[in-house]
Amino acid sequence: MGPTAFCNSTLVKLLNAQDYQGACDAILKWRMAGGVDCSAPGNKTCPGLWARRVQTRNQCLGSSASGATL
Repeated sequence: MGPTAFCNSTLVKLLNAQDYQGACDAILKWRMAGGVDCSAPGNKTCPGLWARRVQTRNQCLGSSASGATL
């Protein structure tokens, strides 16, 4: 994702609106890689990407929870 796309993203719009919960949740919308849904159960193509997105969302929320499920 480039800087223009990021600046126009839902995440940034929610941050600017001070909707921090919504902004953290928006991180999970970035789940695709090469046309593959990395959040799909049993995904073997990019499971690490989904695990990182979940971890980043949890950090954003201030949670110490870990894992790749919600």
